[in-house]
Amino acid sequence: MGGTVIIGVIVFAILIIVNFVVITKGSGRIAEVAARFSLDAMPGKQMAIDADLSAGLINETEAKARRKELEDESGFFGSMDGAAKFVRGDAIAGLLITFINVIGGMIVGIAINDLTFMEAVNRYTVLTVGDGLVSQIPALIVSVAAGLLVTKAKAEGSTDKALTEQLSAYPKALGISAALLFLLGLMPGLPFLPLPYWAGLWPMPPSVSIAKPG
Repeated sequence: MGGTVIIGVIVFAILIIVNFVVITKGSGRIAEVAARFSLDAMPGKQMAIDADLSAGLINETEAKARRKELEDESGFFGSMDGAAKFVRGDAIAGLLITFINVIGGMIVGIAINDLTFMEAVNRYTVLTVGDGLVSQIPALIVSVAAGLLVTKAKAEGSTDKALTEQLSAYPKALGISAALLFLLGLMPGLPFLPLPYWAGLWPMPPSVSIAKPG
């Protein structure tokens, strides 16, 4: 039981560190800077659209389309700035809820269920760590999704298409990663089926046409 609790606490602490320190902090900073730069650049872009319209380089329909695109871009980065703060707050709330569950569980176990201190610690620590792991894994997935959406920047198309294009732009790197995954699957003590399976999924099919960078 003690080993299980210790392992669960270690895994929970790793998930908290990765979610809070790495993902949410980085994506929040990216969203904040992108929103600030987008708002600062909006007057200049609007003036450029008006200048092109006055010079006859674009018509009224194209000017409206560009203004709408500029408005959507600024609104997107502003919304993602707030969404990044929401995701960061969710990570902090999950950590606080875990500590509250530990303290509250021990109080309930000692005062109501007539448990000893060590019995209450063992029982409610296991329950709290399990609940924390269950809640932090979806929070980590949401944080990664928000980070991918923020770092997508001005890549055209949906996020999944942009991610596929950027990952498949360097097939040699994907091939090396796939080969390493396959070799890891051959090592003793590691699961064989999952690693070669992912190694087979990483190389992009030749039908995917990607423009070469630069």
